[in-house]
Amino acid sequence: MPNEIIYIGDPMCSWCWGFAPVIKSIHKDFEREAPVSLILGGLHAHDAFPMDEDYKANIKHHWQDVNRTTGAVFDYRFFDRKDFTCLENMVVLIRSFDFDLQISIIIIFI
Repeated sequence: MPNEIIYIGDPMCSWCWGFAPVIKSIHKDFEREAPVSLILGGLHAHDAFPMDEDYKANIKHHWQDVNRTTGAVFDYRFFDRKDFTCLENMVVLIRSFDFDLQISIIIIFI
């Protein structure tokens, strides 16, 4: 059985965004010996309601922690949307792409 690195991430997980450059580097360095498979989770997939201000503040706090710790840059404007719901549909869409494109999309959103 060949070696494989399985990375489970989620578009709504701020730490996953902060870790994206690391997993991209692992993929580049070990592509031949142990290819990376990306599995996308659904951290808030069942949150079908718009986020209220308290929920947004709680989530934003985590994203700010990741920014301070990793230097990952985030665009917080999505928290200003009144109809903002979690990105369940993004998970489904990204799962359909190959790994390089999935990681590229994650890096673009940082």
